[in-house]
Amino acid sequence: MKKANFVIIGFLIFFLSLFLINHLYSIGSSGEKPNDIIETVNVTNFEVPVRVFLKGVLVDNLTKKDFLLYEGGKKQKINGFYILKKKIAVSDDFSSDSKKGVGKGRYFVLVFRISEFNNQLKKGLNYVFDKVLKKTDQLLIFINDKTLSVNNLENPLSTKEVVSKMLHKESVKAKYRLTKILNVINNELSVTEFNIFTASSMNQPGVEIIKFLEKYLKIWNSYKKLYLTPSVDDYYNFARYLQKINKEKWVINFYQIEMFPKLKRYGEMMSRIRNRIGELQGSSRGEDVYYSRKISNLLMKLNISMNATTDFPADEISKLFYKVNTVFHSIFINTTKAILSKDVEFKKISSNLENSLREITKKTGGTLISSGNIAKSVEKLTNKEDILYMLTYSPEGKKIGKIKIETRNPKYKVVYDNNMRDKYIKRYFKKKESLIPSVKIESVKLNGNKLSLNILDYFFRMENGKRLGKLKIHIKIENRSGEVFFDQRKTIVADKENFKITLSLNNLVKGGYNILVEVLDLLTEKSDMKYLKEEYK
Repeated sequence: MKKANFVIIGFLIFFLSLFLINHLYSIGSSGEKPNDIIETVNVTNFEVPVRVFLKGVLVDNLTKKDFLLYEGGKKQKINGFYILKKKIAVSDDFSSDSKKGVGKGRYFVLVFRISEFNNQLKKGLNYVFDKVLKKTDQLLIFINDKTLSVNNLENPLSTKEVVSKMLHKESVKAKYRLTKILNVINNELSVTEFNIFTASSMNQPGVEIIKFLEKYLKIWNSYKKLYLTPSVDDYYNFARYLQKINKEKWVINFYQIEMFPKLKRYGEMMSRIRNRIGELQGSSRGEDVYYSRKISNLLMKLNISMNATTDFPADEISKLFYKVNTVFHSIFINTTKAILSKDVEFKKISSNLENSLREITKKTGGTLISSGNIAKSVEKLTNKEDILYMLTYSPEGKKIGKIKIETRNPKYKVVYDNNMRDKYIKRYFKKKESLIPSVKIESVKLNGNKLSLNILDYFFRMENGKRLGKLKIHIKIENRSGEVFFDQRKTIVADKENFKITLSLNNLVKGGYNILVEVLDLLTEKSDMKYLKEEYK
């Protein structure tokens, strides 16, 4: 009886297996949903955020049918689509966006590029802390070259006071910097004026004018390089940092228009220069004509350099912030500086920094406002709604091609990252790392009771016109029995190409010692270590 039961059960399993195989085969050949489910398991969907503009205004209410998506020249099927709308001025806790891959809460970056902490800027700061920020927000603040990170806004009044003090301090520094430059220029003007009227210079005043203009151009180029030229590396670092933040991200730039001491167009020196050019041009001597052309060319260089921006990869930088899903808002603040001088006055200048901020703001769906009423400007941009179309597709193959997105309306301007699938931020830093030197420790010696060593090839960055490196050094000395005679760690700022250290070790006694020296380059995270055995005789 038991044997018969086993036979029956065996037949049942066999027929059930045939039924399932036949059923699965019929489903697979019919092209119904189960086959689609298998595809979605094997194929990765990829999302591309897109903004659409018409005459500079974000376009709303488009549908999936309005878009065409290509990768590597091949048309792709858009299999997912939704619209993400957000603005700063909202009353809820942003939990609705968590379903779209955005973490709960918001992350704000406040960027202050200022030279004067005036009353309007104070009112703007008050509005941000009193009306915009919430206790659940996180905050990162840049003030010129200073940084402040705030993870807890339970006491916004205290944070606001810290930021105000930082802004005031940076304002004083910026004022001192410009005053110092103004004094240098005025001094050069006085020397030039004196030399023109001395007997030794009467025959060639054109030479003195050329010397002055060359020095003035050098002062301007140095200031421009140090304070007005944006660093591509800084933008990539910023984007890499924001990429790790899984929250709704907003950047608000407070940018005071840059001013610089320019020669007054109708000042005494400019009148003298124009007159001298005319005199030299009318001369029969070839040398004088050369001087007139030289002076005219220097004036033209100054004018172009102060009023035109050079190439900056604004498109490339804008794409970075598409990749990390961050909206930029910018408030441009006019400044007025009056000086009592017959020859120079503070005038607005154009810079690459200003130009890059304009482009990034425009392309990331932010608002650009030029106004003296900063509180009102902040209120306006917090009510600006960002409209982001999220297109999802399943790219074929492993090869990553360039993305191209079009709309059916040719009047629309479509803004997106055409390299969205590529990990180019990571690749950028890999390339940079291969070019950055690795810090080295050399010439470690124990000579009597003096330990000496050299640290080479550490990274420098420019800060207030100085080359500075930052090193963390650890030195440990123990005898052969393991007794420690010296163990210290110290962080130092290095301003030379190699850093020499000499230590007097007065507590050493004769014998053998194990010496460990470690150095960490804090700007590159690269390190070196030396371990050696020395004898103190």
